[in-house]
Amino acid sequence: MQVILTKDETSAHQLVWTLSSEEFEQASEPRGSLLNSSEEARLLNNFLAAKNPLQLLRTIQEFGMPLSLEGKLVKNSVSPHLSRASRTALASECSFFSVGHRNVSSLKESSARNAIAKFSFSREETLSHALATCDPESKFVIENLSDWTAVKNLLVFLLSLKAAIQQGKGPLLSGFEYERAYRFFEGYLRKKGIAFNPYADSSLASAYNLFHDLATSLLRQGDYQLDFGFNGYHEGDLLASNLESRLWLSLLGYKSINLGICVYCGLPFFVKGKSRKCYCSHNCLQMMRKLQA
Repeated sequence: MQVILTKDETSAHQLVWTLSSEEFEQASEPRGSLLNSSEEARLLNNFLAAKNPLQLLRTIQEFGMPLSLEGKLVKNSVSPHLSRASRTALASECSFFSVGHRNVSSLKESSARNAIAKFSFSREETLSHALATCDPESKFVIENLSDWTAVKNLLVFLLSLKAAIQQGKGPLLSGFEYERAYRFFEGYLRKKGIAFNPYADSSLASAYNLFHDLATSLLRQGDYQLDFGFNGYHEGDLLASNLESRLWLSLLGYKSINLGICVYCGLPFFVKGKSRKCYCSHNCLQMMRKLQA
């Protein structure tokens, strides 16, 4: 499996996946929540905690599969109009959201430059050159990088609301934070026909209603199927046929997995049992220690 970061003629970034026939078949298999596995839960936490383009792309590569295969498979060849990634455009495109806490976006162009050095092709070659060494039987899948950032930002938003509701905190969003959330998701919410008034009451009840409306809408996006004891799963488990749907399943939680909020950056994370973990990443722990020193 290989992931190549490219840019189209509009300067929007694309991911070109090269998957073997076996990897492609594995990516198509229905699976349960990412929270079923400690390794996949770790990947999900890394995805939620990503604060720059390099961290995001590393996590995407670790997932090992596109968000969805439907409509994204390129059977013969990859379009020649895709070019080398752009450092400035990539830093701008990877805009990350956090509810009610300091700005956690670390979008220095140095991170974008490192991401391009690792995931894009060199200045001296083209995408065709980069793909020349691939197995002739490889499957090519192309998707928008913006799809990944949209999923990440909405998960952060919804999980943050869910954590606050579970912990009985309120008012959940107020003033600037509420308007900031509205501006961040306005286009998406308008498209889905979901009411989100930045000047409305920011009580726990209204936040819960917003969470319910968004979660319901998002869950309809995924390609789900119920499994009743087949394929080794427990009766009643919900299976997803693509990675995007599996990510949405994390909104529902899983058994002894709990949801926490990083005390440094405010991003949500999952922990098993009654862990005392307070940070989404080791980096946030170190940053907090520096502040307290």
